Amino acid sequence: LNTYQRHGIAKNILLMLEEISEFAFDNTLQDCINKALRLLERKTDAKLLDAGCADGEITLRVARTIGTNSVYGTDIDGRAIKYAGKRGIIAYKVDLNHALPFKDDYFDVVFSNQVIEHLDYPDNFVKRNF
Repeated sequence: LNTYQRHGIAKNILLMLEEISEFAFDNTLQDCINKALRLLERKTDAKLLDAGCADGEITLRVARTIGTNSVYGTDIDGRAIKYAGKRGIIAYKVDLNHALPFKDDYFDVVFSNQVIEHLDYPDNFVKRNF
């Protein structure tokens, strides 16, 4: 094999490994989300906050699980917030390293997934919000 052929084979192997990794991560993530959803109780009059809602896909799964239509989300990514808003979520651009812009005890259910590892001070986030 010449250098170009070896490079092509190596590139294809890397692409396959990337796809396998994404598949494994997605399955693991979905498994974690499903386990979290099983812990939730129905509360149709609840106000739900998803702290770190991204595009709102998981937020809506949480809302359906508890049976509420009062759904809020926060995220640092403005594009994600716009998409979540289009899905019917009352969405705010918020840096979760700082206090949330809501009154204490405003929400009945606070959900947060795949967020804490991105925070500068995760202890503060947990103390303030849970």
